[in-house]
Amino acid sequence: MESKIPLIEKNKEGYTKVRLIECLQGVELSLLRLKEGFGRNSAGKVFMAWKAFISALVVLNLDRIYRDEKEKEWYFKTGFLASTTRLKGISQRLEDLGYNVIDLTSTALALHRYAVANSFR
Repeated sequence: MESKIPLIEKNKEGYTKVRLIECLQGVELSLLRLKEGFGRNSAGKVFMAWKAFISALVVLNLDRIYRDEKEKEWYFKTGFLASTTRLKGISQRLEDLGYNVIDLTSTALALHRYAVANSFR
């Protein structure tokens, strides 16, 4: 079920819950697609689920993830969305805060490359 994502400034807990639900639903859907033989589609769903999970971690740590005012502004503006191009850096920062996410992020990015490889043939 798709729902409107709460703004993080107004409802950090609500946003986090929505992203975690999105993560769990993505993993469930990925497993279904994998069982049906759709490996690339399954890989893409796992990647999106991981991005949702990283986004939830960022929001949970929003008050301590940034190192300076410029980073603070970026995390509050767009960093909490965990964009694909910034996923490695965000994961490194979460790793600095004690979360062991770097290896899983590397795996998720490899799955993403697999999911999009040759998809336009």
